[in-house]
Amino acid sequence: MGVIETLILTTALAGIAGTGLGGLVGAMLQKDSKRTVSLLLSFAGGVMLSVVCFDLVIEAVETGVGVMVVIAAIAFGVLVIYLL
Repeated sequence: MGVIETLILTTALAGIAGTGLGGLVGAMLQKDSKRTVSLLLSFAGGVMLSVVCFDLVIEAVETGVGVMVVIAAIAFGVLVIYLL
């Protein structure tokens, strides 16, 4: 099996497992609580945002601008989002 086939199979299995796990959590709760839905959506959004940010941090450090510049830029971004 080649690299592309392995990548496609792994991605498909991860998507199916993730969707199944989310469906299981939803079936176990059995409530239409706005608070529960908002907490789950907030958690999912935070996970997706952290995955993207951690991937971008690695790429930013690899550019060679310096770790302190990357840390300062992240802190500035957090401050701007907080103020907004």
